[in-house]
Amino acid sequence: MSAVSHTVIDPGSVAAFITLQVLGGHVGMLLILLTIFFSSRIVRHPAFVNFCVSWMLYALSYTFLFYTGQALNPRPNFSLCLIQSSMIYAAPAMGGTSVFVFTLHLYLVLRQSIGKVPPKRPRLRLIIMLSAPYVAYFIMFVVAMFSGYSRAEKVHRSSLYCTIGISAVTSLSGGISAIAILAAVIIETLTVITVHQHWLSFRRGKSGITMSILIRTSILLFFSLVAFGTCMVFLANLTSVIPNFVLAILPVATFIVFGTQLDFMQVWFSCCLLKKNLKKRPQSESFASIASESSTGPIVPPKEYA
Repeated sequence: MSAVSHTVIDPGSVAAFITLQVLGGHVGMLLILLTIFFSSRIVRHPAFVNFCVSWMLYALSYTFLFYTGQALNPRPNFSLCLIQSSMIYAAPAMGGTSVFVFTLHLYLVLRQSIGKVPPKRPRLRLIIMLSAPYVAYFIMFVVAMFSGYSRAEKVHRSSLYCTIGISAVTSLSGGISAIAILAAVIIETLTVITVHQHWLSFRRGKSGITMSILIRTSILLFFSLVAFGTCMVFLANLTSVIPNFVLAILPVATFIVFGTQLDFMQVWFSCCLLKKNLKKRPQSESFASIASESSTGPIVPPKEYA
C-alpha cells in the first residue's frame, strides 16, 4: 500500500486539539456516565446516556492516532490513518443524528406531558432512537473506508489528523449531519412553540412541563446551531487549524452544558466535601479509637476475614 502523504506537524496545535477532545469527550463524558451509574441521586433517560456515549466515540475519532502513539508522526501507518479518517467522516453523521434523536426525545416527552401524544410502542421507539446514531456512524464509516482503500493516494495526514481527500465523501458526511441538525432545529422550534402555547399551564404547574425541560430546550437550540456550524466546516473543506478547533471545543461545550446541572454539581460537591473532611480528620481520633477498642478486649476480625 502506498505511503501516506503528510503536511508539517505543529506539536503545540496537536497537543491543544487532543487535550480539548480528551477533556470534554473522554474525561468529562465519562465523569457524567459514572455519576449516573453509581449515584442513586441521579436519574437520566437512556437517550441521554446514549447521547453522552456518542460524544465519547466522537472524541475517539479525532484522538485515535494519539491513543495508537502516532499523534506526532507525519507519516503514520496507512491502516491506522485510513481507520481514523473513516472514523472522522463518520463522526459528524453520528453527532448530528445524536443531537436530532435527543432533541426529538425531549419534544415527545413534552407533548406527552400535556396529554397530546399517548405513548405508542415505547420499547420499539426507544430501540430506534438509541441505535440511529450508530447506524449512521457505521454506514458512513464503511463508505469512507471503501473510498479511502480504493483510492489510497487520497489518504493523507493533515496538520491535526488523517483525512481522505475525496470531495464526495466530505460532502456526504457533512450533508448527513447538516440534514440531521436542520431537523433538530425544526424540532426545537416546535418545542418552543409548544411551551409558549401552554405557558399559563406551565406557570400554574398543571401541564407537567418543568423549568428543567424549558431550560434544556433553550440550551439544545443553541447547541444545535453550534453543531450545524461544525457541519459547515466540513462542507467548506477547510483545512486551517482555527476552524478545526471548533470540532475540539464541541465535546467540552457539551460537558459544560450538561455537566453543570444542579444534581450533578450537588453529587460532585458532596464527594469533594467528604474527601476533604476525611483528610482533615485528626490523627488523634484514630489512635483514641484503637486505644478504646484495645482496652475492652482483643480485637476480633470481621467474619469475612476470620
